[in-house]
Amino acid sequence: MRHSLIMTLAKRRAFVEDGVVILPKLVPQELCRAATEAIEAAETENVGESEQVQALYHGSPLCTLLQELLGGETLPITGAQIAVRHPTPPEQLDIYMGSPTPSPSDWNGHVDGIAIHPGPHKDDPDREAPIMSFSCLVGVALNDQTEPDSGNFAVLRGSHIANAAFFAQQAANGRSPGHA
Repeated sequence: MRHSLIMTLAKRRAFVEDGVVILPKLVPQELCRAATEAIEAAETENVGESEQVQALYHGSPLCTLLQELLGGETLPITGAQIAVRHPTPPEQLDIYMGSPTPSPSDWNGHVDGIAIHPGPHKDDPDREAPIMSFSCLVGVALNDQTEPDSGNFAVLRGSHIANAAFFAQQAANGRSPGHA
């Protein structure tokens, strides 16, 4: 399947402006079923490294599509986080996400790649919480999402702009990704 059919101009614009795009049914159902079975049968926490889970990215159009969107070859994906937690009740979302979208340095939630409290750990001053940057975070829903805001993966539309400003501020203060 040609990626230009998947990523229409409107979806590309949304990806740039919102920092997120939803592409239903991009990953074939047989890959989703195989990953689900591997997760349900897993006896270790390393199921995100399994062939079945890795195939969600490498065996689907995702890998090629992201390389196209990001403008070149990406680092290999070797692990995945399996999120099986219950979603936050809608009445509690503002506790974590804020409204409007806060700067990552001002909010109370979790942003992948950014330590909530960068700098030395109180119990181990020689160890610092790093700021780890990445180009893209991919989520593949393995079960039906029948209502908006009912899953366990949330995206703050436009937060990529706030994150870029945060990383620029860190760099201006002599901190760079990987160094708190």
